[in-house]
Amino acid sequence: MSDLKKDHVLASGAGALAAGAIGGAIGGVLAGPPGIVAGVAAGAALGAVGAHKASEAVDPRGDLGHFEQIYQTMPYYVTGMTWSDYAPAYAYGLRTHDGAGGDSAHGVVGEEGWQQAKGASRLLWSEAQPAVAHVWRDLDATATASGGASAPAP
Repeated sequence: MSDLKKDHVLASGAGALAAGAIGGAIGGVLAGPPGIVAGVAAGAALGAVGAHKASEAVDPRGDLGHFEQIYQTMPYYVTGMTWSDYAPAYAYGLRTHDGAGGDSAHGVVGEEGWQQAKGASRLLWSEAQPAVAHVWRDLDATATASGGASAPAP
């Protein structure tokens, strides 16, 4: 599990705990013992959702952990390259997706932008482009499935 996912899980758990305690206290005051149970359940659910959304707002779509786990298994993986070579390509895909207007990773975003974004990555644009396209496909698929904002597929 990536550090980001762990942070999101921890935030969701903390939010659930805090909101559950508050919900239980309010429920207890309003309806006695049954209100405590209902308040804890409702508060925990709302707290977990709220905390997860807050975590996403802090770092939207920034989860490269998914890609870090799978990059070596992808057909475009170049033998001998490391995560430090691929991370900039995936990050570039995340940064450029919305501005590309659905164009392929061959057009709007290309070698010139990659040369500025790659940092210490050893990947040529021809090697990085499939990783960028992979990010875009994941974001498009997630957006289509959810009917809204895009995020990396799990």
